[in-house]
Amino acid sequence: MNGRLTPRFPAHALTLAAALVLAFSPALAAPPKDRTAPTTPTSLTVTGTTAYSVSFAWGASTDNSGSFSYRIVNRTWGTDAVIPRTQTTFTWVASNLHPQQAYSFQIYAVDAANNWSKPSNTVSATLPPDSTTPQAPQLSLTDSGPTHLSLAWTTQDDDPTPTYLVFLNGTVLRSGSSVASIIVPLLAPETTYTFTVQARDDGGHWSPVSAPLTATTDASDPNDRTPPTTPAALWGGVVENCEVIFYWSASSDDVTPAQFIRYDVFVNGQYIDSTTLGYNQVDEYGIVDGSNRFEIVAVDEAGNAAAPVAATVDLIGCVTP
Repeated sequence: MNGRLTPRFPAHALTLAAALVLAFSPALAAPPKDRTAPTTPTSLTVTGTTAYSVSFAWGASTDNSGSFSYRIVNRTWGTDAVIPRTQTTFTWVASNLHPQQAYSFQIYAVDAANNWSKPSNTVSATLPPDSTTPQAPQLSLTDSGPTHLSLAWTTQDDDPTPTYLVFLNGTVLRSGSSVASIIVPLLAPETTYTFTVQARDDGGHWSPVSAPLTATTDASDPNDRTPPTTPAALWGGVVENCEVIFYWSASSDDVTPAQFIRYDVFVNGQYIDSTTLGYNQVDEYGIVDGSNRFEIVAVDEAGNAAAPVAATVDLIGCVTP
């Protein structure tokens, strides 16, 4: 013993002291938030237009972080395009740019902390008329099954989003869509179908009709004898008078993909409709005043039918006096 007393501190006191030192240590304090906006882009100008595009140039911005991008804003539509900071030119091709329409634009610089510069000057552009006719679409078969065929196509035109008429055996199958592909369901196994497509641009020009694509659905699997599961639930009810809407949970099958399971709709034993491609709802009408029993039957691509799921509702106004 040297006659000195050694102080003793509880372990929890030492832990608390260490935490306080860490909490108030200047070296570990969070860095200050970046609140400095980039400088404003200068001299925004329109350098060119087509029927569906606008080209721009501007003076570069700077920022203290060195990390920022540009946002060109279409003030007419409220949409924007993001451009890397390394660019000071840009050509905007967009589905909301239309021939012979006027638009106004501004550009901002935005840094990684989401600080926005002040807007540049505003520029305006009126797009010229569309004078180009789309080329005839080129069709290809992308998938097939016993009850469906899938197609895709390409076409060349200055309109980035032309719309298409799709024909099945000479009859319009789909119109007004800008999606250059389609899945055609509810077909018969081992049956041949002919498809053509025609494109229309926003200037009102129609392409020539495509060369016909002839495709044959596959044979059903002769070894598939298991029906899909019965939908686990059917819910919905009367919309008004004779109209009903029903929803059901999707069925599954050991061979047929879920989107190609067909759902047949019956009322009082009479077939009235079918749906597929994952559409698990129907808006239908009864066939008699009074009790109408709606049944939904899941059917796979081999034709195996599940037990129905059913609901009965009382309806009025189904029969014309």
